[in-house]
Amino acid sequence: MAHLVNVTPVHVSIETTDPEELVTDPVCGKELRRHDSKNMVFRETETTYFCGKECQQEFLSPTYKPRDHHKPGKAA
Repeated sequence: MAHLVNVTPVHVSIETTDPEELVTDPVCGKELRRHDSKNMVFRETETTYFCGKECQQEFLSPTYKPRDHHKPGKAA
């Protein structure tokens, strides 16, 4: 039996990014390649990347408070 699917065309320009680009997990501060992240949160025009499910869940918890992940030797 065939399944019918209702598809609405979307006419939006999508910006592509370099899959090798490094992103920083906002919870633990770990740098990872955007392409390697399997845990993400999408909000409007922003995507936040996480090293793992635990960091993603902490970020989404109502008690999450951002931390300063300043690395010594790098300008803030």
